[in-house]
Amino acid sequence: MAIRQWVKAVLLLGEGIWKLIRNCRHGIEFEDCLRRLSLEVSARIYLRIYLWSLERLDERLFHERDRSPWKVAGLWNQALVTTMGEVPLRRRLYRDRESGFPVFLLDRSLDFTLKKRLSLCLERMS
Repeated sequence: MAIRQWVKAVLLLGEGIWKLIRNCRHGIEFEDCLRRLSLEVSARIYLRIYLWSLERLDERLFHERDRSPWKVAGLWNQALVTTMGEVPLRRRLYRDRESGFPVFLLDRSLDFTLKKRLSLCLERMS
């Protein structure tokens, strides 16, 4: 994950806390605002880490795959909805050289069923 993404999250948190300190007048308001701010920053960090991790896993699968049956057919963009928000996922589509059958090795590796666009945790909750 790029350092600027971490810096943006920390700056958002810092700015939010200073704004809260300057403007807050009541304990309930303070706690509620601080909770919302913390959740927003946590969600941003979580989604960045989630995306970065999936991209690295897709890259690893690309390099480690058995090249005899699988050839890369292209890249596929699809948003994945997680418990913390939406991740704009880009992953490799492979085709079996003999049958032409399409497969996403990333989806197979993680047991994703992205036809629904839901992460496994979110799918389990619904």
